Amino acid sequence: MNSNSHSTIARILYGPILVCLSFLLTIWIGRHYSERVAVVRMIDQIGGEGVSEELQSGTYEKSFLPAEHQFLFFGDTTRPTKSAQQRAIWEKSPDNKVYYANYIRELVGDYMDEEYGVPPAVSIDELEKEIRQGEKIDPDNAFYNYIWAAILFRRGAEWESNPDEDRDEWVINDPTLLDSAIVELRKATAKPYYRRYHDELNEERLGFFPETRRIEHRLVKLTFLASLRLPELGLVRDLFKAIPQYVESNELSESEASQLLDTWQSFLTQSIPDAYCLIDVLVLNAVAKLSGEKVAEVYESMEDLESADNTREYAGKLSQPITQWKDNRADMPFGGDSIDSMKLGILASMLLPSLGEPITGEMLAPGNQVERVAFLEQMIAHSMLVLL
Repeated sequence: MNSNSHSTIARILYGPILVCLSFLLTIWIGRHYSERVAVVRMIDQIGGEGVSEELQSGTYEKSFLPAEHQFLFFGDTTRPTKSAQQRAIWEKSPDNKVYYANYIRELVGDYMDEEYGVPPAVSIDELEKEIRQGEKIDPDNAFYNYIWAAILFRRGAEWESNPDEDRDEWVINDPTLLDSAIVELRKATAKPYYRRYHDELNEERLGFFPETRRIEHRLVKLTFLASLRLPELGLVRDLFKAIPQYVESNELSESEASQLLDTWQSFLTQSIPDAYCLIDVLVLNAVAKLSGEKVAEVYESMEDLESADNTREYAGKLSQPITQWKDNRADMPFGGDSIDSMKLGILASMLLPSLGEPITGEMLAPGNQVERVAFLEQMIAHSMLVLL
């Protein structure tokens, strides 16, 4: 058999094999490339200013979660609103306080979306009905009373700009709603705790993600946490900003005024154990600072100088850790080694400076190496696809 025959047989035998190998290699590279693109997009979403559709819909999380565990994250996705979807989780465990608090937070978020031009997904009557249901499920939890009081305050009064005095003016629209809010506040301060159960729910959910072995495993958890809505924070901040205005606008006895002015102290005592993330701490600190300033001024106008001094002192003590943290961030943005921001990886540049502690090169090395490998693999996969 001559060499031409051998060559022909080799082409016949090896040709299909090479085609199959090329096909399999293309599939592998495509999958590898898509994984790396997902990593880059997750990093981009975490560092972005807005919440993308991917974060809202849970696209990234679903790709990492077994189908049987997705219900605990997304509920019944056939329902029209996020809150209705989350309600389905509670409906399967109707005695579960954690799931119901999660549903109420989403319901409040849907209600608050109306302020941003989104068509209302829930009526005020429906919202009150569901909040009252929360009181029955978790009667010792002040969360529901504070939230309802904050919503009533928001509906009963508003802040309007006053160009002549270069400040906003608090204008009462419905005194009856404000009086109802005060009743809710009194009920709230009499309860032993304030809980939203973020820690409990997130611990349960995060346990279903894969063990953290690769950068995408870590990133998908971060994108999930970044997608969580916290509508209650703005409500409670505005509530305690408005309470001193209410006291000034109404003729109250000294004891009634003092009880309302000191509500912020009861709230912080109840809510500090529930804080689970940095934004929680910052909002609680804002409540303390606002109260330390405005409540003290109201006490001074009442000629109760002792209460004014005590208020400022207490607010200062509560705010001191955050003040120190902010000072540390300003003084040591990248640590004692004077690490330039260009030497930080993407995740490190977003997350580590918030610690307010010195950052060393040794702390940055593992993260930088992981990111280099991830982007290098992406570029190799992209180049191979182009060549094929």
